Amino acid sequence: MAAENPLATQALVFGIISAVLGEIGWFTSFVGIILGAGALVMGILGLKKANAALALANQGYNKRPMCIIAKVLSIVGIVSGSLAIFIGIISLFVCGCSSCASNYLYY
Repeated sequence: MAAENPLATQALVFGIISAVLGEIGWFTSFVGIILGAGALVMGILGLKKANAALALANQGYNKRPMCIIAKVLSIVGIVSGSLAIFIGIISLFVCGCSSCASNYLYY
């Protein structure tokens, strides 16, 4: 029976949530970036654990791809969340908070 690697599973779940929240909107991107950073750390630790188990007794190898996918998803979540926040801040500076709100109220 293969050794369990709960860090790989947690990293994958946090990476998926991070990638989804990074794409929804600029406010939820803050949570996506935080979850993405946590998923990246857990993915790195899970990958180290999977590599150590592979070197010792060829156990835990099946969790190695999960760690790699979690790392990729967490990077996608961090980048997309950062871009969403950047675009949100730029759009506030370009059109201004009050002018955008007043345009939508009168049309």
